[in-house]
Amino acid sequence: MSRNNYLVLDFSNMLPYLSFPLVLVLERT
Repeated sequence: MSRNNYLVLDFSNMLPYLSFPLVLVLERT
């Protein structure tokens, strides 16, 4: 359970880094 919680937290921390290039791509088009 603790491990699963950590995974969700890690994903939550990675989300801005994944969405940032996505926003850049959307801005370019």
